[in-house]
Amino acid sequence: MTDIRTLDAKVDALASRVGFKLNQDGGQISGDVQINGNLIVAPQATDTSPNLTCEGDLQVWGIGCVVGCWKGAPTGRTATARSVDPDLAISGLGPNGSVWKVDAYLDFGSSGTSGIAFGWNVPTGSNGRWGYGWGNSQTGNSNTWGTAVAVPGTTGVNQGIHCTGTLFPGATGNFNLSWAVTVSGVNGNLNLGSYLVVTRIG
Repeated sequence: MTDIRTLDAKVDALASRVGFKLNQDGGQISGDVQINGNLIVAPQATDTSPNLTCEGDLQVWGIGCVVGCWKGAPTGRTATARSVDPDLAISGLGPNGSVWKVDAYLDFGSSGTSGIAFGWNVPTGSNGRWGYGWGNSQTGNSNTWGTAVAVPGTTGVNQGIHCTGTLFPGATGNFNLSWAVTVSGVNGNLNLGSYLVVTRIG
């Protein structure tokens, strides 16, 4: 439910879709509303502290918006074929022509000496590069988004892997982490607290 005090005139046409006049003092909209334009929350004569309240996720895809996800529980794997992580995935990233800063932290642990092999799935036609490091190690390399890498494992020691880069989506699509263990049959966990955050900078 969204309390909208004033909405930019560019999106007035949305009123016919939701059956509600948007340019007015107060009001409620139930359901999903997509706004391709400017959303302005402005004070009224009787209310100098306007607010926008959303019960649920509020996604704003303009410059400066931040979208993130994180792991609330570990995911364990024993196979060496990479697959998408169930938590570290962002849908609808784009559009073509936008620029996103990427920040990710991966907390990986293994029951043996297996490391983690990982890479990124990006929207079609995307460009940009990324890098990573762990512990006191830095690779010093810049990779394309289609490049998968591996970080060695140590029994009983978690690896804290930091990834950062710039993504230029070629279209609106999904952005997610794909990973596997490097030694077949040895359990590896991507742990609670691992996260993926993107910030639109252009």
